[in-house]
Amino acid sequence: MLRNWALLAAFFAGTAGVGSLCAQQANGTLTGTVTDGPDSVVPFASVSIIRTGSGDTRVTRTNSAGYFTFAFVPAGDYTLVIDATGFLPWKRSGIVMSPGDKRDAGSIVIIVAVRSESVKVTGEMD
Repeated sequence: MLRNWALLAAFFAGTAGVGSLCAQQANGTLTGTVTDGPDSVVPFASVSIIRTGSGDTRVTRTNSAGYFTFAFVPAGDYTLVIDATGFLPWKRSGIVMSPGDKRDAGSIVIIVAVRSESVKVTGEMD
């Protein structure tokens, strides 16, 4: 009987670490906030992550507070791209995600696009 308890205890001791190995995350999370200055967020901007090499792309939108999140991002190298109406496109390459990462891209400031118009007048002199 004592031998059975010893075998059972050895089994559980040997498998105790297996649960924690399985619980480790194979994916990460990338978050951030899009602004156009220190106090102005950009709601509903299009935010994309593009995996380097494969070109796999995921797209989301910022919420009303300018916040975005990508959950379950596989390990790899990525480019982050932000597009919003009335703003210049923004891009950052070289974002490396590792298993279990919880990465915050921080406050990303995008620049208002300056719209210029020109008028060309042609005519003949009398």
